[in-house]
Amino acid sequence: MSDPVDRFRRRRRQLQGQRPGLQVVPEESAVQALLDASPGEVHTLPPVVGEAPEVLLARVRQQQRVEVVDRLAEDCGRAILSALVRPFGLAGLLFRGLDASRQTELLQQRENADLNYHERPYHDGSREYRAARRDLHRQADEGTLHDIYAPDRNLSERVNGRRQYDTEHVIASKAVHDKAHGRVLSRLATSETERAAIANQSENLGATDQSLNRSKGEHALLEWMDAPSRQDPSRTNAEFHGMDREATEAAYARASAAIERELRMAELQFVTKNTWHAVSSGVRMGIQQALGLVLIEVVAGVWTEVRRLWRLGEMPVVTDLSEAVRAVAKRVASRREAVWTAFKVGTLGGFLGSVAAIVVNQLVRGVRNLARLVREGATSVVEAGRLVANASGDRSAGVHAASKVLVTGAGVLLGVAVEEALVATLHGSAVGLALGPAVQPLAMVLGALTAGLVGAVGSHYIEQADVLEVRAEAEHDRVMAELDRLLPGSTPTPC
Repeated sequence: MSDPVDRFRRRRRQLQGQRPGLQVVPEESAVQALLDASPGEVHTLPPVVGEAPEVLLARVRQQQRVEVVDRLAEDCGRAILSALVRPFGLAGLLFRGLDASRQTELLQQRENADLNYHERPYHDGSREYRAARRDLHRQADEGTLHDIYAPDRNLSERVNGRRQYDTEHVIASKAVHDKAHGRVLSRLATSETERAAIANQSENLGATDQSLNRSKGEHALLEWMDAPSRQDPSRTNAEFHGMDREATEAAYARASAAIERELRMAELQFVTKNTWHAVSSGVRMGIQQALGLVLIEVVAGVWTEVRRLWRLGEMPVVTDLSEAVRAVAKRVASRREAVWTAFKVGTLGGFLGSVAAIVVNQLVRGVRNLARLVREGATSVVEAGRLVANASGDRSAGVHAASKVLVTGAGVLLGVAVEEALVATLHGSAVGLALGPAVQPLAMVLGALTAGLVGAVGSHYIEQADVLEVRAEAEHDRVMAELDRLLPGSTPTPC
């Protein structure tokens, strides 16, 4: 970058050397045209500046600093308004009920992933198991109950008034639990109750001899069947207990196929449900971003027009009001492309955020409103990526803008955390009871204030730090442009 002081001195010397020693007399018609012109049509050219270049440069830069402070105040107001309208306010209402429902789903997924095996929920604690056992008792009373592993063996007879059979899981209930828990999707998709229902479906339950069942325990059926019997090691368990190999293998095949079918169905439902949620969440997030931008422009436009009407000093007439409405509509219409971009970024961010919430949910525990936090964060990341990708001509400027977007996104996340913390703190307290239904709106406003201030001030400090010297380049160009304006008639020289 060239030095503004040196350039200013050089340019001023050039201009002073170019001043001719001639007296210029205007034409009579030009003088008359000047006299007839209204004040708004007359534009004067500034003279060649006589003050010292250091003083002039200091004045220009002081003016820039004042503009920076004014811009910070304006950005803070706009950021707070944006937070109130978008993630916290009118547009954010699209997600209020959905966020609560999604948080419940994520909590259930986390519980599913943390399940340990306990015997009772798969046996007496299972409705399906109790129903199957009643059905076997009925068959025994009718004299038609046969051993699932030896169909020729009737188990209906009692010995000393006691039944001689057990309700048997062809594939042990713990093996079903472990199978579901060992697959990523079914681990998240199936609760303990659902896994018990899969283990206790009719294809996996039957009656067998008590001694056989208690000898088998939790062992894998086919492996145990061919293993030496503990009572008589010279024979296999199948031989010792009189099992029909063909019937046993057929029962095992049916049970395996049924369990696999139910697990795949649960996984398919999980994928379908979460994909639909991700798509719908993305579309709603896109609408939230686009609607939020429209509302922001409407509010900003209305405020601008109200100030204009106040300056008139009299009651506005219909013409003034209609002009104000047209000005607001024109302002909103001029942002069509930005609204469409906000919708696309919000849709992609919402979709990716919904998917990421499932993963983050397994890594981060105890975070309230996780779905909302991840979705808002993902939208900021997508917007930052878009800025970097579109800055093909000046990558530094793209990274500089993206960093401010990420800081703004961090402000929103902090605002959400503040809102949730306030609601949790005030809930049930004396202050909360006194405020009543005003607790949630108050927490929302304070959260939005936090988000707006953190985002705006954080962006300002990134601007001031100027690690990539993007602001320095822009300010240098502005200084040079201001010097060119103060030196009329000069021919700009390259910087």
